[in-house]
Amino acid sequence: MVVLDMTPGGKSFTDMIDIIPPKEGNISVEVTEEQREGNNKKLHAEDSIRNAYVSTFMNEDSAGAFAKENGYDKEKVTKLLIASRGNFDVIKSFLSSLKDNRSKENGLALLNAISAKDLRDITLDVLNDNISNYNGDDVDNILNPRVSNELLKPYKSFFKKAIPENEVDRFRKSPDKLAEFVKSFITVDDSCNLGGAPISPMGVWMTKVADKHSRDIFFVSLARSLDIPARIDEVTGKVQIMSGIAKDVVFFSEDLDKNVSQGRVVASYQPTKSLADPKYYSHFTISKINQDCSVSLLNYDEGDVDMGVGATWSNLLKRGTTLDAGDYMLVTGTRLANGGVLANMTFFNIEPDKTTDISFVMRESTNDVEVIGNFNSESKYRSIGSKDTKSILSTTGRGYFVVGILGVGQEPTNHALRDIVQLSGEFNKWGRKMILLFPDESQYKKFNPNEFKGLPSTIDYGTDVDKSIQNQIVKQMKLVSATNLPIFIIADTFNRVVFVSQGYTIGLGEQMMKVIDKL
Repeated sequence: MVVLDMTPGGKSFTDMIDIIPPKEGNISVEVTEEQREGNNKKLHAEDSIRNAYVSTFMNEDSAGAFAKENGYDKEKVTKLLIASRGNFDVIKSFLSSLKDNRSKENGLALLNAISAKDLRDITLDVLNDNISNYNGDDVDNILNPRVSNELLKPYKSFFKKAIPENEVDRFRKSPDKLAEFVKSFITVDDSCNLGGAPISPMGVWMTKVADKHSRDIFFVSLARSLDIPARIDEVTGKVQIMSGIAKDVVFFSEDLDKNVSQGRVVASYQPTKSLADPKYYSHFTISKINQDCSVSLLNYDEGDVDMGVGATWSNLLKRGTTLDAGDYMLVTGTRLANGGVLANMTFFNIEPDKTTDISFVMRESTNDVEVIGNFNSESKYRSIGSKDTKSILSTTGRGYFVVGILGVGQEPTNHALRDIVQLSGEFNKWGRKMILLFPDESQYKKFNPNEFKGLPSTIDYGTDVDKSIQNQIVKQMKLVSATNLPIFIIADTFNRVVFVSQGYTIGLGEQMMKVIDKL
């Protein structure tokens, strides 16, 4: 029985939920060796086609030569051209069209302001439209064409021609009047866009009808076209005019709750050996509980936390953050090796001009490290570049080690290796060997370690002769399928397995380190 005994604005309370994944079923597909070989040939052909295409992308030498020829800083332009991948021709055409120092400076600012995905997708007409209609006031809130999740189209020249000059001056002097204009000009109809994809700003102008989200994108696009800095706040979703400080835009009376008073929340957390500073999205989220009892996730910048950019407990909640008054939900989650999640939900209320203190709890499994299976540490593999086989034990020495069976070019394996890169320093500090094995020599030849720069220095690569190690792990650990890669285990030279993971796993590096910290 569920009892609904909590009210909005009440005291903080906490609830714990164990999320348990369904038991994995065995979907066996019998294939002949001939079929398997035929599929491998197709995979090889796909790799060849992809690699041939990727080889046409800019590298440091070609990007550096372009920068020098066109009078740009080599390091800045090389970084952009390499990041643009298959869109490098568009970026080159754009940069080469800029002749004076001022336009080059603005052009680089524009390319650095857009997202990594936009850099790979943006078209030349969008870049030219923005650079030709920019007076150098605000890169993020005027020059950047991206407002939210809309399809990028060139719109600034369109709106500058559509709005009379005398109206442009009036809106610039008083941006509130632009909001009044949009309120009277656009009819909001949330039933007109059932698919949910935003209507383009020019489409909104021509039809004069839009859903609220498309209306908000339209307003910001129109404001930026008129050199009025504006944005949709990524955290709260509020439409804001950026005149020195952010000023919320109110279109209709039902939007007045966007201008409520604010308070602060501080969350106390005791850092652990395995998790010193929880990351937003990976370990916790905060959502606002709306008046209709729906929840709206606060979208803090994910960034690159390891480079000091992005939301974490320490830079968001340790000393406190300002939020609109109202009810909120903090959700933390600890992912377990079996795919389960130990979740903790804290509901709290922010009062105007007050600070709310809550506890930040990352639940941990109460079980110590358990022996979950057996693995023969005398198992043989062949080191890369050697014709002879050797045992796992001869490589690792006495103690714990990691063995991984990789599926080259497969996304689950790529994801796992990137997770390990993120904790490379921790694995190096641990100092124990990590043996990464390929099913055969042909698979190793397809592996490109440059795609995973920063892997731990404790790694040894090899091939699994006749897939004996792979088959042993699958049998001993009672895994569903031998073909579902990657497979990782943590074991010791007493042949005890304390961790196993197969297939796509979120946060593999963290999961392994949590076990390692308890060894």
